[in-house]
Amino acid sequence: MSTTSVSSTSSAANSGYGVAPAYSGVSSSTSSPVNSSTIESALGITSTIDTATLAQNLVNAVEQPQQAIINGEITTQQNKIAGYNAISSALTQLTNAFTALDSNTNYQNYSATESNSAIVSVTAATSAQAGNHQLSVNQLAQAQTSESSIGFTDPSESLNGGTGFSFNVTVGGTTTSVSVASGNDTPQGIADAINKANLGVTANVANTGQGSDPYSLVLQGGTGSANTFSLGTIPTNLTGSSSATSLAFNTIQPAKNANFVLDGISYTNSSNTVSGALLGATLQLSSVGSSSVNLAINTSTVASDFTTLVSAYNSLQSVISAASSASSTVAGYGASLVSDPTVSMIQQQVLGLFEATPGSGLPSLMDLGITVQSNGTMALDSTTLNSELSSNYSNVIQAMNANTAGIDGLLPTPGIAGAAVNQLKQLTSTSGLLASQVTNANSAVTGYQTNLTNLQTQMQNLLSQYTQQFAAMSSMLAETASLKAELTAQFNPPSSSSG
Repeated sequence: MSTTSVSSTSSAANSGYGVAPAYSGVSSSTSSPVNSSTIESALGITSTIDTATLAQNLVNAVEQPQQAIINGEITTQQNKIAGYNAISSALTQLTNAFTALDSNTNYQNYSATESNSAIVSVTAATSAQAGNHQLSVNQLAQAQTSESSIGFTDPSESLNGGTGFSFNVTVGGTTTSVSVASGNDTPQGIADAINKANLGVTANVANTGQGSDPYSLVLQGGTGSANTFSLGTIPTNLTGSSSATSLAFNTIQPAKNANFVLDGISYTNSSNTVSGALLGATLQLSSVGSSSVNLAINTSTVASDFTTLVSAYNSLQSVISAASSASSTVAGYGASLVSDPTVSMIQQQVLGLFEATPGSGLPSLMDLGITVQSNGTMALDSTTLNSELSSNYSNVIQAMNANTAGIDGLLPTPGIAGAAVNQLKQLTSTSGLLASQVTNANSAVTGYQTNLTNLQTQMQNLLSQYTQQFAAMSSMLAETASLKAELTAQFNPPSSSSG
């Protein structure tokens, strides 16, 4: 049987599917039969297409550029928030520095020096007054110490045959009954009972290392004659070397008051810690003798406060510089506020705080040695500052806080530091400029996140659309495959053997 050739590609196979012709017309020949592989090539269905991946890739091509733009905007706003928060934190530190200079506590800081520290040590408070004082200590306060008249072989030695008892303890004219339970009639039991009573007398069983009965019951009261104490009868039935029917005590050291003369006035005190004799100062008496005591303004604390102020300003400038510089690589907030007018506004307001002049001949911060450098930072001339503090201290206080001690909000002229505190607190308040900017940035982030959600919804719809289209295409390809099978059967009939 002869074979019929096909002179052109099937128009049905090429219509609407984008399938290229696999071959051109061929003349009739018995040497080029049409077979199944030729049909598959002609219809272009020899490979399997992953339509799910193809659909997702098409969606990604649309989604990813838009997603990148929105995420970039979110990152920009989040960086702005970090920048505003960093500036707010630096402003808070600057506020704290001005607050220290607005506090009378730091200005009324006194130091005390003693000519003989072996006699007395002095601690000055903010209510002290500058001046030199003469002190003569004639007697130190001391506590009464008493010791049992007999010794004991052991702290747990029974003193009354195991029988309990009671005895009186009188301290400063007040008598209290102390009980010792049965079985506790020992030196240690008596000591424990006295200590438990909390009478201001402490008891201890001490090992003196003396003789065959080395343990003594030692009692000690509080300092001052008002803490003199005595003990009533403590029954015992001891025999031998410690034979006694009652326990007595010997006073080793009597209670005494401190006795001293300060600036010609005699004082008596129950303690060696004296807080009422020298205004704003506490005396700690250590020995009998004489010493001068000098109280003077301690300017070092205030000088340190000015140093902290300059450091806080420079820290703020460092944060602002990092946030506003396009080339900054500072983690978190670097280059986050480039060309942001909020930054320049804050810089101008803060610089104005340092340029304030109190008037009335009072020194400004510049007069105290604080100057702006060419690079925008500030420097402090310690020589100038110390000179002003030494010669013009009261005016420095007046210039900084107008002697208002932190009540600046109630007064029209709060001083340089007080006015700065008020203005800085407004900047960093929950209703201030920075908080408003953070709120706006957060709102923008919320809007962009909504855009992301909407984009995802759109892309899901697009993916569904592509999936449906490719499903239809797969169905048509399946029909084409069926057509191929029919054509294959026609052009390649099964061979038959002759009889």
